[in-house]
Amino acid sequence: MTDKVAEKKKEGLPLPVTTYSFDIVYRFKNDPFTLTATYVAASLAVAFLNKYIVVATEFKFPYPYTVACFQLAIVALPVSALYGLHKVIRPWRQAIPLSAANTCLVFVSPLFLTHVSYHPIMQAVSVPCTLLLLGAVPHAAALFTLCTVVGIFIASCDAAPLSWSGLFYGLLYGFLIALNSVCIQRGLKKTDVWPLLLCSALLSCIFLLPLPFVSGELGNIRDSIMFLHEGAFWFQLVLGGWMAMGLRLLAFLLVKIRSPIAHMAALGSKVRKQDEYQVST
Repeated sequence: MTDKVAEKKKEGLPLPVTTYSFDIVYRFKNDPFTLTATYVAASLAVAFLNKYIVVATEFKFPYPYTVACFQLAIVALPVSALYGLHKVIRPWRQAIPLSAANTCLVFVSPLFLTHVSYHPIMQAVSVPCTLLLLGAVPHAAALFTLCTVVGIFIASCDAAPLSWSGLFYGLLYGFLIALNSVCIQRGLKKTDVWPLLLCSALLSCIFLLPLPFVSGELGNIRDSIMFLHEGAFWFQLVLGGWMAMGLRLLAFLLVKIRSPIAHMAALGSKVRKQDEYQVST
């Protein structure tokens, strides 16, 4: 495959998406540290941008379900049209479990952020859940690391006590993150990165569509938001959508090249850096 890539580059021919995605996988496979570091940096950037959209910008828009649905649609629809809709919908069987897990994750995320102030609970739960869902038996070093993560969480509970609702949403959120990562791995065993990424994004849009209506967000937007005609507002939403899709691509590559456990470790690093920044500010 790499010889075909080299031949096309010499001939000056454009690379098809599947070949291009293979080329990306090949490059990152030789440098997994760069992939992990890029994922952590990108996830921090997306988290801070979404927080900026919700609370810091002059266009405050505290409607996470509407934002998530719009950002998925604004990227997935045009990219799927360019790639070929008939190709995108082929792996729908593999994409349905992933899209369902992602939809549940989007639904629980605002509740997690509201009720849980001590975010390491996510890593303390997601890593054991990932091992359980994979049916994997960790080697000694991985088991020691797992015990360390869980032990640090238990020892730190007194510093940041959790309510029962916080404990529930923390456990649920950690489980859904693990489930999402495992669904990515299982889907990629039968299809390529791009079709699964785009198909799961389209299905997630469909699954998420009722949430803005049921939650009452659309009614609140209609009654209280007065800046829907501002171009800068739509620019930041579209920018956030493209950044979020790039982050999803990096997550798929991280799971494909390394493992769901590596994805959990990268998420844990992101959470720690985010908490350190919030404490310092």
